[in-house]
Formats: sequence, structure tokens, C-alpha cells
Amino acid sequence: MRYIFYADVYFIQNFIIKIAVLYLSFCCGKRNSYVQTMRRIRKIVFASLLGTIVEILGLLWSSSYSVFILYVYLVEVPFMMWFVLRNEKRKILPNIFWGYFFLILINGVLEILWNQFGEQGSYIFYLVFSCGAVIIGVRAWRNYTKMTRGIFKVEIVQEEKSVQINGFYDSGNRLKDPYTGKGVHIISEELKRKVGIVDLVRKSEESEELQTNSPVYVPYQSLGNSTGILQVYYVDELIIGEKQRITIQNCPVGVTKDNLFEGKNYEIILNEEVF
Repeated sequence: MRYIFYADVYFIQNFIIKIAVLYLSFCCGKRNSYVQTMRRIRKIVFASLLGTIVEILGLLWSSSYSVFILYVYLVEVPFMMWFVLRNEKRKILPNIFWGYFFLILINGVLEILWNQFGEQGSYIFYLVFSCGAVIIGVRAWRNYTKMTRGIFKVEIVQEEKSVQINGFYDSGNRLKDPYTGKGVHIISEELKRKVGIVDLVRKSEESEELQTNSPVYVPYQSLGNSTGILQVYYVDELIIGEKQRITIQNCPVGVTKDNLFEGKNYEIILNEEVF
């Protein structure tokens, strides 16, 4: 029996799967903040591109299909993880395991769909649907587990002063500073004073001109459709968690009225992009 190999179709299929596998691995593994910047997303895309090209070359040159499968499952995933995380070697191994898991899961979902409905649609459609369904399911699961945990230990560091508080993770808080693209965390006026955030006017060391450390004004819209302007300041560090700590340098915090936190067991509302 003779088979016709379409390199372009094979490339598109495997390129899509590899992007989904890397994205899901970093969402669930030891580098779950890796997908938050365009630079890092480009690195994931480039790693997927390299992996797909090498896989096609391996398929064309390999004399044994068994050797090719061995390469795909033992070499390709570790290579892509190493390419993206080569400067953070301690985080490679956990992400490799997640990579294998999602590679098997996506292919399993795809196989089920193709066997059940193969004649009613294109293979590419089932492939995209499988990747999308797994991504949506994983993100929903992660959001659910975060919400069940809810409260996290948070430390705010500002000019060598440290304040430890409880923070509430809110997946609905998607407010961003339009100038930097960073997620904005919400604190009260009382916590602002406790941390030592002030509107400060001082003289520059290099000149006699006055410099003002003033807030950025960011428009917002709440779930109840009320709108307003939020004063956003930058603190030196925001540290979340105890055992597995997430540190955000030069972190934006928006200041709101104290009554938002009345009767609550937390003093800061964390932005959804933290996880």
C-alpha cells in the first residue's frame, strides 16, 4: 500500500498541537506566569516551529517508524521545554511531564472526535476544536481551584518597608495599567497609608527642579456597570504565597475606598493575571 505524505498539512497539524501543548504546560507547570508577555509567547511559537520542522525531517529520513515515534515522545518534548526554559533549568522537568500529559490528552480527544464524526468535518477542524476544548477545560479547572483556595498570604515591599496581609484572588479583576500592560491589584486607602505610599514632591539630586511621585489615573468599569477613575501607584515588590512565592517587581496597585474591604478577611484584591 502506498501513502501520500502532505508535508504542509502535517506541518500545520503538528504546529498547532505543539503550541497548545507548550501553552498548557506553562499554565499548569512550574512556570505558570510564562504566557503573560508577547516576548514569551513568541518564544513558545518559535519552539513549536522548530519542533515541527525537526519532526518532519525525522519522519522523512527515518528508516523505521518505531524509531520516529521514539524520537517524538522521548526527544521532541524535552527539546522544546529546554529551548524555552534553558535559563531556568530547575523548572524544565515538571513542565516536561505536563507536556507529555497534554500531548497524549489532545491526541486522545482528537482520536475520539475523528472516529465518531470523521466524515462530517475536516481533520483540521477537529484538531483546533480538540486543542480549544482542552485549553478551555484546563483554564476553567485552574480558575475553580484558585477560587476554592481563595485567600493567599501577600507581602508588599515599598522603600525597604514590608507589610504582610491577606489577599483575595479575583479572576474577574482584569484591570490593567494601559501604559505598561501590567495587571492592577486593588488596595484600600488605609493599606496605602500603612504601606507608606504617598504623593511626594521633592527636589531632584541633579537639579533644583521639583519632581512629583504622583499616581497614574486608570479608568475602570465594575461588574455592576458603574464606572470611575482609579488612582494607581507602583510599589517596589508584591510577593504572593509562602512556599511557592510569586514576586512581581514594580507592581501597580489601585487605591479604592475602605468600605470595599469592610468585614473581609483580606486587604488586597489580586489581579487575575497573577496565576
